Amino acid sequence: MKWLKEEDWEQWKNWIRELTKNKIFMDVFNDSEKLYDSSFINEVQKIINEVSKPKT
Repeated sequence: MKWLKEEDWEQWKNWIRELTKNKIFMDVFNDSEKLYDSSFINEVQKIINEVSKPKT
């Protein structure tokens, strides 16, 4: 994330991973998509996809 130090972004990513465990998170995320910069939304979506991916 260009506007955050890598260490800070790692903390955000960990928090987002935890949020994905909450059933209502995707509703909140989808409802707020237009409120944030698209690059941020894309990064959050990558994390969601990573967490949602079936483990092999």
